Amino acid sequence: MKRSAHKETKSLPSASPTIRLSMLILLDKAILLLILTLLFLTPLFLIPRIVTHDTVIHVKNLLAHFTLSTLAILSIIRLFFFYGNDAIHHDPVRILLCLFSIAILISCLLSREVVYSLHHAVFAWSYHLMFLVMPAIFLSKSLRNKKRIGGNLSFLNKMRIVICFTGFLVAVYGLCQYFEMDFIFKWFRYDIKDKIARNYIISTIGNPEYLGSYLAPLVLLCLPELLENRHWGIRLLAFVAIIVFISALLLSGTRGALLAMGAGTIPILVFIYREAHARKRFRILATLGSLGVFMIAFLVIFSFPNPLNRHNQAILQRFKNLANLHSTSMKERILFYSIGSELITRAPAFGVGEGMFRVSFYPALEWLSEKDDRGGVSRFLVELKNRVAENAHNDFLQIWIENGTVGFLIFTLTMTFLFAQAFSLVFRKTLPLKERRLLGAFSAAALCLFLNATFSFPMHTPARSALFWCLLGATHSGALTLISKEPL
Repeated sequence: MKRSAHKETKSLPSASPTIRLSMLILLDKAILLLILTLLFLTPLFLIPRIVTHDTVIHVKNLLAHFTLSTLAILSIIRLFFFYGNDAIHHDPVRILLCLFSIAILISCLLSREVVYSLHHAVFAWSYHLMFLVMPAIFLSKSLRNKKRIGGNLSFLNKMRIVICFTGFLVAVYGLCQYFEMDFIFKWFRYDIKDKIARNYIISTIGNPEYLGSYLAPLVLLCLPELLENRHWGIRLLAFVAIIVFISALLLSGTRGALLAMGAGTIPILVFIYREAHARKRFRILATLGSLGVFMIAFLVIFSFPNPLNRHNQAILQRFKNLANLHSTSMKERILFYSIGSELITRAPAFGVGEGMFRVSFYPALEWLSEKDDRGGVSRFLVELKNRVAENAHNDFLQIWIENGTVGFLIFTLTMTFLFAQAFSLVFRKTLPLKERRLLGAFSAAALCLFLNATFSFPMHTPARSALFWCLLGATHSGALTLISKEPL
């Protein structure tokens, strides 16, 4: 009896690491599954026969908040109780993101509506936690087989499949809407605002602007597979997906998203062209040429009256009005920038508080009106028709307004470090080509949404913000994984 008791006590220390490892693997899988769930359900989620003043956004916020809350709790457990060998203190991107979270906290505490501001900050911090935990999972080491969990970037491939499949469903439904084949209208009814052509394609995202901004980075996720993949089947799938994405994107008339997509395409094409031999370059140019011809034909068909252009869409004319200062879109942006500059001067260091732009909107308008002798602000007020702008239509401006100059500088520095590191690894020839191509696709897609934030607010709506932070987390995790594989 004494011997067996002695054996039992001796085996206890070896059992503890095994249990801990099993818990770690289970936790990692749960977090990654929740990330995929967030990417799949948020763009598609709708509740039939529910009506608010902004139904789609409110319904999606319900799902996003629930999923992110669960994800945040698991991420905290993962980061604090299963820290492992992941050295966050050696990673400038994650250090800067932690500082940005602290800047948001300070802006909330200095806000005139502390509780309201903290409530909105929780949403942002959940995304930050998700970003912080993704590299921790990718770089964690299994004690059992000494292989990295996710170290081969296989999860990035799964993430890309989920994102593109979801986007394909969203785009196809949007096209069905536009061509009057809406098969869920009797359950989810909506009004076409002002009967404008682009408002006929809102899909499950709820707004043509949001839809275009959501689909643009998906084109960049598929583009490397179309141009570089050896299997003709995958190239064909990528080609069909890109055609569907571009069709819905052009019909949405989202100018900022198209410009951002064009900018994100440049590093992908440079990378692929440099890596390809002469024969493959000809095939790449032919593929790009066919996409170009499709886009030109599509623009012509949906810019002038003809039987196919049933809603009298005018895509080219919309781009022509891009620099028209008298357009409603430009007038609104001028007003938002004026309000933004007023709020920044009143709270320059730490801002008015997270989520406080909408609360400060009309007080700032009143301050501007008092300074305005010519009545320009009053005319803007008439055009607004008592509507409140919930976002500044420029994410960088909104971060500056709400989190101050300190928060804005930290956020900008974080993004600069992240993209500089990722793209430097994409063009480093000592690393595996396939993995660099995958990292390049995610980096370009994240860059597309980041640049689109200059014209819109992808960081402040549920479907696009989930996509944005997941793309950023995947990009940084992929970059750190490649750094760990780099030959010494």
